[in-house]
Amino acid sequence: MLESVLKIISEVRKYKHCIIIGSNVRTKILAKLLDSHVYTLEIGESPLKNDIYVEPQRVLDIIKTIID
Repeated sequence: MLESVLKIISEVRKYKHCIIIGSNVRTKILAKLLDSHVYTLEIGESPLKNDIYVEPQRVLDIIKTIID
């Protein structure tokens, strides 16, 4: 499992920008592991106990920030 996670991190590091959606703890950890410019969208305190709906506009706002 760890090998799979490291492979994913290696692939994501190739991108210039990265949007991470997750709990407060996970977004901080992933932001530190990635070298790209990371945009985080925290959707709750860790551990998340339920699915969380994210308004698409919140993600679009981040994308607009990246483009501008």
